[in-house]
Formats: sequence, structure tokens, C-alpha cells
Amino acid sequence: MGWDTRAPPPSLGLDLLGFDLALGPWLREPRLMFRLHLLFLAGCACFARPVLEDPVVGSPPLRLSLEETRARAAQGDPKAQYELGLRYFVGNGVSKDDREAVTWYRKAAEQGLAPAQNSLGWMHAHGQGVAQDVTEAERWWRKDAERGSALSQFSLGLLHAQGHGIPGDLTEAARWHRKAAEQGFAPAQFRLGSHYADGLGVPQDDIEAVHWYRLDAERGGVGSQVILGLRYAIGHGVARDDAEAARWFSRAAEHGDALAQSNLAFLFSDGAGVDRDDAAAAQWFRRAAEQGFAPAQFMMGIHYAEGRGVPKDPIEASRWHRKSMERATSKASPRPDDMSARLSGVFATDPMDLEWLVNAAEQGSPTAQTSLAFKYSDGAGVRQDDAEAARWFTRAAEQGFAAAQLMLGMKYANGNGVPRNDVLAYQWLLISGVQDETVRRIVGDVEKRLTTEQRMTAQERAKAFRAARP
Repeated sequence: MGWDTRAPPPSLGLDLLGFDLALGPWLREPRLMFRLHLLFLAGCACFARPVLEDPVVGSPPLRLSLEETRARAAQGDPKAQYELGLRYFVGNGVSKDDREAVTWYRKAAEQGLAPAQNSLGWMHAHGQGVAQDVTEAERWWRKDAERGSALSQFSLGLLHAQGHGIPGDLTEAARWHRKAAEQGFAPAQFRLGSHYADGLGVPQDDIEAVHWYRLDAERGGVGSQVILGLRYAIGHGVARDDAEAARWFSRAAEHGDALAQSNLAFLFSDGAGVDRDDAAAAQWFRRAAEQGFAPAQFMMGIHYAEGRGVPKDPIEASRWHRKSMERATSKASPRPDDMSARLSGVFATDPMDLEWLVNAAEQGSPTAQTSLAFKYSDGAGVRQDDAEAARWFTRAAEQGFAAAQLMLGMKYANGNGVPRNDVLAYQWLLISGVQDETVRRIVGDVEKRLTTEQRMTAQERAKAFRAARP
């Protein structure tokens, strides 16, 4: 199976509307779903199938005419050979021909030309113009990476992170990503932030994660801008700061990111970090909704139903609600350039994606474990299995992942995939620490079903759990 740089990577997030967790009426609360969305996404860093940089990216402009290029390439000039390979790859002045591209890339690569080595590795990884051979891709990338090429270092890191065709090694992946990140290569900075955010190949460290995300975000990395916004919105690894959350969401929203637009709309709706402005909230929800983002479409329905920031219009309300349900249940593939799709709830079903997800989950990633739990809850790419969902929520919850703790508490409260147990429900809801009106109501409902002794037992367990994980 090839490495498709253009297909959307899988999401580890959740669709606010697109699955039924059988957790009762609580999940019909938009604010609770938004809070759960933030909890989950702030901890994840787009755990997707590796998206390898196209060999055209970062390539120098063509220096010579086609005739001069052919002549010099025939004489053994490695730069001309590389340029000729590039022409065949993109179809510039010649018919596109991946096999010819590989032929000329190889001639230049064997003479030690770094860009050619990287491009040849890419062709082997994708099986374009040559039989797919990840081991051969790794060999050529390593040659280039060891000479200091940030692009090959990044690609080599992704290869080791994926473990597809070669043994997976997250420590080695993090090492190569660091080398590229320290050279200022933005995609590697984002990836290194991901390693630290989830403790994959390096000790988990939110301060380091935020450091690398910020470097990428300041250079315009939309994914990092969204993640910083999410982290500031709930105080994950940074002091909670709604104004800072709004600033980062705004930057990503202006670049067209639907998740950022939707989150910014929630901030305007609540007056958190910005002046409350229903019209601005409706404007941002609309921009996200028009990109097909189901949660924003649902909120547009609410705005029209209540006349918040827009004229009250039950017909428009119904139209947007219908769109949101159609979108959420279709599992339609997002556009490749939509970071919201990478971080929100359109679940991928590609077996290669699932293999990567399971591998990360089994190696201890709480983000991947939580995502896998959501997949089992929804039957997205796997057989629907509430008990298996509960098992993965438990593994993530025990590592301190708040979204999983919240979901596990709800599952125990409803007996969904686990025997109903109000003590454990109360315990995990307290441990999650989610401060939300709807969550407080849920906690209150569960608490009413407990005896004084049961309530004290759950509180003591929650206190002990927190003390063991400062």
C-alpha cells in the first residue's frame, strides 16, 4: 500500500454529532460536546498516517532549458540529472513519466546529490516509477539525512514512527524529528511537539510540546496554531488563558481552518477571551459550516432557531440541522488541506491507518487509545464493540487522559460496555476534573444515587489517583 501524500490523514478526534455512544441525553448538550472535544484534541497532535513531503517541495528552480538539461545530464552532471528527473516527475516540458524520473534521480543520487537521494527515497516509499520498497526508501533517506538534510531527516522519522515495512521505533523517530526540527524545519517541529505531547519515544513533557508547537505556529503552522488554541482554552500544559486561545484560533481561522473557526465562534458566544458577540459567533460558525464541518452546522441551526446573531428563522434552523446530521452520518472524506478534518471527527477506515493507530495505542499512547475507543464505540473502521471501547478508555484514563476519564465515568454511569457502577462513575468523573455546567449536573445526578459511604469511597479514590499523578 502506498503512502498517499494527498489523501486526508485519519483523525483521532470525535465527531460531535456523528456517533451514538448510548450515554443518554448528556451528549446532546453542545457545550459538553465542545468541552469533550477540547479535552481530547488538546492532548493530541494529529496522530495521522505519515504525510511525506512531495519531492517537489523545497526543490530548487529549474536552472536550464530542456535541451541544456538533457545534454548535461547525458554528460554525467548530477544536478542536471536531478533536474531532468524532476521534469519527468511533474511533466515539465516532457510527458510525465515516473519511471524516467526514477532513472535520472538514481543517476544523480548515486553521485551523492542530496535532493536526488531524498526524491529517490520518496519514489521507493510510494512505489511510483519503481516497485514499492520501504527498506530501499529508508536506505536513501538515511544517506541524505546523515549529511544533514532536514527533509530526509523528517521523512526518516516518519518512516520509523509508522513502522510500515520496517520495524517501528518511536525513539528513533523522535531522534530524527529533533534533528530536522532543530534546523527549523516546520513539519518536524510539529511532529516533535507531538512526540512530547504524548510521550512517544521521549518522556512526556507538555512544556517541550508547547515549545515546539509554538515555533511551528509562529511560522504559520495552522495545525500548531489550533493545538495551542485548544491548550490555552482548557489550560493543558499552559496556564488557561481564553484571550491567548482566541488569538491562536483567530490566526488559524483566518487561514480557513474550520475547527479553529468553530472554536473561535464558541469563544465569541461565551464572551471568553473576547467580548461576547453573537453576530461574530454566527459569522465564524457559518464559515466553518460552509466547509461542511458538522458541529458548526449544528450550531448554525441553534443560532437561527434562537435568533442569536442572525434573524430568527426556523426554516434556516431546520436546514442547518439537517445538513449537520447528513454530514455527521455520511463519514464523508474531508478535503486534504483541511486541518479540521485531521483533528475532528471524520473517522478513517483505511486498514493502514488502523494499523498505525493500534500500534500507537498498544505502545501506550493515551491519545491513540482514546481514539481507538471512539472508533469501537462508533464502529468506525472496526466492529462496533462497547466493551472494547471501555477497555481502551480505561487504559487512557489510567494514564491521566481527561477526555477518556470523562467518557469512562459516563460509561459506568450508564452501564455502556461495562456493568453499571455509580461509585466508579462518580470516581472517574471527579478525576477528570472537567468544570462544565453539564458535567456538574451529571456528577450531581450520579451523586444522588450514592450512599454517603459510597460517595466518600469514590472521593478518596479520586484523591489518591490525583496524588499519585501530580
